[in-house]
Amino acid sequence: MSDLAIIGSFPPPFGGVTTHVQRLLPLLRDRGVSFRVYNAVSESESPPDVVSVASNRRLWLPWFLLRCTEKGIYILSDRIGVWFIAVCIGSVRGKKLALRLRNSVLTDIAVRGGWHAWLARLIIRHFDLIVCVNRQLEKTSIDLGADPGRVLYAPGFLPPTSTCTDEKLVERDVLLFLEDRSPIIAANGKVAWHKGQDLYGLDLLVDLVSRLKPDFHDIGLIFCFWAHYPEDEGRLLSLIERAEALGVKDSICFNTSPGVFVPILVKSEIFLRPTVTDGDANSIREALALSVPVIASDVVERPDGCFIHKSRDLDSIETLVRECLSNSRRNKVRPEISISNSTRKRIETYLDRLELIAE
Repeated sequence: MSDLAIIGSFPPPFGGVTTHVQRLLPLLRDRGVSFRVYNAVSESESPPDVVSVASNRRLWLPWFLLRCTEKGIYILSDRIGVWFIAVCIGSVRGKKLALRLRNSVLTDIAVRGGWHAWLARLIIRHFDLIVCVNRQLEKTSIDLGADPGRVLYAPGFLPPTSTCTDEKLVERDVLLFLEDRSPIIAANGKVAWHKGQDLYGLDLLVDLVSRLKPDFHDIGLIFCFWAHYPEDEGRLLSLIERAEALGVKDSICFNTSPGVFVPILVKSEIFLRPTVTDGDANSIREALALSVPVIASDVVERPDGCFIHKSRDLDSIETLVRECLSNSRRNKVRPEISISNSTRKRIETYLDRLELIAE
């Protein structure tokens, strides 16, 4: 019997949430916390610790919450309906409840107002722990009535395991692209939109390469998709056509193969995060821990050490990229991932609080 039910997702795909869960499990195991992950997003599983419930998740969730034997439930979904069901049934059954907020959904609800905001205000007060990956989410939770003592600021970055750093898990064609080009700029995400804008700035990245190509003839930009679906092919094709028209098609690798990102970061001069909204971005903290310069948009608070550009401002991005490339460290051996004492303490506090949910 497990003590903690984790309702979320598990890789592949290798997105922020799935990677967080993958790295969380050995840390909980080391503390003696028994758990089971219920993967509600994909068919990926690793019984008995990780089981997929994606095929019938809508029917499964209320059934599970009525019959679950775990002492605590940790929700990693961004769907307010899931939060509501968890609070209703979890409260009736006396379960301890934790919620992880990792994007702008709650903040957007609060700003929009109306009955969604009313429902969020009602729900948020009933969680025993609310994990917020940035300060804005922390503030929003408290503004909506959550007990400040139950709200924890905890960015999603956790130390990578050996399976996250193995170069053998990267496609050979991708490795060849990285070896044949210099300098390398890395980015990640997927085809997605936020208020009508390209969420991950894919269009900006294509235009950026065209601006840099005259001065950096062998430049390579690799964009790793942590998820890619058939319905995304139209957008990807339009980006490839744009790159071809600009004469930079061979300088860009749109890597749609599922895989780990750390080995690619290690080979990169810069990590770019030109998003129009964000939670915290594990990959930013990973790049910083590898001493890879990070250039990120100003849409949320970013970690110390990032170079910040105005959202959707290509001129600003280009200026910062050129400054970073002038100090390129490609010929130097990257250090192993370095985690500050403050980050270690934050991770320990996070694990402490989850352990209490499982008691």
